[in-house]
Amino acid sequence: MRTIKIFSGVAIAAVGILMAIPAFAASLYLSPQSGSYYVGHSFTVNVDVSSPDQAMNAAQGELSFPPGKLQVVSLSKANSIMTIWVQEPSFSNSDGVVNFQGVAVSPGFQGNQGNIITVTFQAISAGNAPITFLSGAVLANDGKGTNILNGMQGADDSLTALPAGVGGGASSQNLPATTITSDPSVTPGTWYNFDAINFSWTNPTDTDGVSYAISTDPHYQLPQVSSGLVSQASYDLTQVSDGVWYFFLSFESGGSWSAPAVKEFDLDRTPPNPFVIVREDGGGDLTDTRPAFQWAATDQTSGVADYQVKIGDGNWFDASTIQQGSSYVLPLQSLTNGRTLTVRAFDRAGNTRDASLTFQVLAPCEGNIELCSFSRFAVQWGWFLLGLIGLFIAIAFGLIYRLFHWRKKIKTELVELKADLRRDIKRLEGHEGPLKADLEKEMKKIEKLSDE
Repeated sequence: MRTIKIFSGVAIAAVGILMAIPAFAASLYLSPQSGSYYVGHSFTVNVDVSSPDQAMNAAQGELSFPPGKLQVVSLSKANSIMTIWVQEPSFSNSDGVVNFQGVAVSPGFQGNQGNIITVTFQAISAGNAPITFLSGAVLANDGKGTNILNGMQGADDSLTALPAGVGGGASSQNLPATTITSDPSVTPGTWYNFDAINFSWTNPTDTDGVSYAISTDPHYQLPQVSSGLVSQASYDLTQVSDGVWYFFLSFESGGSWSAPAVKEFDLDRTPPNPFVIVREDGGGDLTDTRPAFQWAATDQTSGVADYQVKIGDGNWFDASTIQQGSSYVLPLQSLTNGRTLTVRAFDRAGNTRDASLTFQVLAPCEGNIELCSFSRFAVQWGWFLLGLIGLFIAIAFGLIYRLFHWRKKIKTELVELKADLRRDIKRLEGHEGPLKADLEKEMKKIEKLSDE
């Protein structure tokens, strides 16, 4: 009995300890988890992560879908929480797989619904089309890369044929496939910032007309109205919004319309949002010759791809070469009272946004307070002192010049006065009297001044 009581006590204590340990867990899931779609139509499925109790900063996975029922039209990272892709999202319609592996930089993501990628499928044939996870992992932002994944939830979709009468004829038909090309050429999942696009295609035999349109809705229903037997369409994109766009094309033959062909193009013509550079100065220490900075630009549409950095009048270089964790540490810097750091953020479409900050690198004291104070004073006030000394020299030079000019002028005037007095004395020769004596006296004074 005593043994049973001891065992029970230990068990209760163990359960209590386990209950006290927080159960951090994350899951990968698809949304929506079910849906009904017509054959020939497209629909989107989001690959999401849930990590409500602990921040995660990486996720990877492999999806499986029936290639006879579904085909991937495109993969989009537009709203992804991932900012770095270890492996770019990819798919194989022949194998029926989708792969992804991305990183959400520190502090990572914590919440119930974080989008990783969005997959656009097209229904190929009627029947059930399960989409499942073959593998997956979610890593915690704990410095150890702990895998906290504890569940994966796929989706089960139902695909049905278009009912009779839909599409403008007795039934919908799948005309021979055509290839839609574009100028500029586009690849699904890649972002572009062009102002116009032109689509072209070859009409299948027996085509009576076509219907086409662009839309941001992957489920857009083309109107069954013929635009004539044309083989190209052009669009001015300067007035349309950023985002994932789809070009839909359907062919009419004998009163029936084909299932639409779809081509995706991802548009982002807006630069990243304004951002600021913050110096990590260790509580105000400006003596570090390798100062560290932090910045983080955002871009609502395509996301930030990378950064370029320029120090002072130097050349641009890749910011990843000086990145240490979430900080960017500059190469060795000379002392300066003001040097400009410029950071250029690029989004995935090539749009840019610049931010700049003027920083200082001051001399350290190194135990010699007087030398430290003088060095800092020289760095901080050097140009001011040079300017002040220059101004003093200019003023002194001006005064000396004016004094020299004034003395020369006086001498000239004295020479002229001497000449006048000599003429006057000469006229008075042979005449005695006080006037001549006075003139001779003044003449001696003037000659004395001239000699000085």
